[in-house]
Amino acid sequence: MEVKLEEMKKEFDQCKQKVRRCKRNVKKCKRSVRKCKQKVRKCKRNRRNLRNLRNLNNLKRDKGKRKRNQKTKVKSIIKTIQKKILIIKQIDKQNQQIKEQNEQIKEQNQQIDKQSQQIDKQNAQIKEQNQQIDKQNLLIKEQNNRIDQQFERVNIQGLTKKTKVLSIGKVSQNQQQEHKTQGNFHFIN
Repeated sequence: MEVKLEEMKKEFDQCKQKVRRCKRNVKKCKRSVRKCKQKVRKCKRNRRNLRNLRNLNNLKRDKGKRKRNQKTKVKSIIKTIQKKILIIKQIDKQNQQIKEQNEQIKEQNQQIDKQSQQIDKQNAQIKEQNQQIDKQNLLIKEQNNRIDQQFERVNIQGLTKKTKVLSIGKVSQNQQQEHKTQGNFHFIN
């Protein structure tokens, strides 16, 4: 689960970076479009100024050349503007794709959150069970301590009993002997 979360976070960060790059590219394209429009305005202004400043003779002489040059300039500017418009459209498509990917990532994150909540609930249940087990272990320890205290009292009083000694290899199970109770042996009455 943690590995999937990390992978999803990495993908989400990469998508964010792509969105930033696309936004930058859009800004650059818009700037260049503005500049092209300014150039078109300048060309038109220059044309007007030339008409006003020059004499009719000069205008007649240079009219054909100027018209051709201006037409070619305007055509080239229009082509550059069209190219930049196409680039902007492509960037818009990429932005839409990135938005869709972000929505998918959000849905996946919501699913992961639900799973983590379920895991938290399970962990809480396990903690409760462990606490109950700890309580039971404490009760068992208390009972064992009481039994040990009773055995110690018997040892202090020095009582002897007929008992079966259960130890491996030392005394058989059927033999009965009198023993003072000692810590290493388990006595059965």
